[in-house]
Amino acid sequence: MSLFSVIVGLAAIVLGAWASSRSLALLTIGRAKPEMTRPGARTSKWRLLGISLVQIVLGVRILTNWLEDAAASRLLGIAAAMALIWLISSDLGSWRRSRQRRTGAGPTAEPP
Repeated sequence: MSLFSVIVGLAAIVLGAWASSRSLALLTIGRAKPEMTRPGARTSKWRLLGISLVQIVLGVRILTNWLEDAAASRLLGIAAAMALIWLISSDLGSWRRSRQRRTGAGPTAEPP
């Protein structure tokens, strides 16, 4: 394992941990702050948390020299795939909700 891969792996883990701690702090402690009461503020923090978790998993994969241990590689690959599926599904869910709000697709009352 080269020094470069160790530095890149550690940097990815540290930056991912920093970003996830910021998003978790805003989701839990800073829930009552005015910036978190705007529409979509919590969604962006959840998205940041998902991206930072993927970054941590990729940093661990770089540190473990990608394919040295087959079981660890599979588990990390599954974890990264689950995080990506979670990110994509949350993006599609928020897109669908915004489309429903914009088109007014809901039960409508007919005039008597």
